[in-house]
Amino acid sequence: MATTQTMGSETAASTTVPSGSAKQTPIRSMPRASSGGTHEEQVIRRIDSVLSVHETLSHYSESMTVTVEGSRIVVRGCLPSVALKQAIVPAIRQAGVLEQVCNCVEIG
Repeated sequence: MATTQTMGSETAASTTVPSGSAKQTPIRSMPRASSGGTHEEQVIRRIDSVLSVHETLSHYSESMTVTVEGSRIVVRGCLPSVALKQAIVPAIRQAGVLEQVCNCVEIG
């Protein structure tokens, strides 16, 4: 995943804070402690873990961005096919994430 954004709560290691928006933290720099971090950070780590080992999505996981916006998981990025886009939500469900998922990935 490229970056995460948590709206409404603090993240562990902030890198940029555009005025008027929530803090953004690269997913790879977050602490990997199993019990550490906010609920949002733990959810993002689980999604990142599943996408990075997924049979087809793992090739594109670095080009996708997963954020937590309110109570929704939002996925953005660009994938080469509709089939790959359709594989995102089932993969996120494999991570045990039951929150609403907004799949904003473009095909191109």
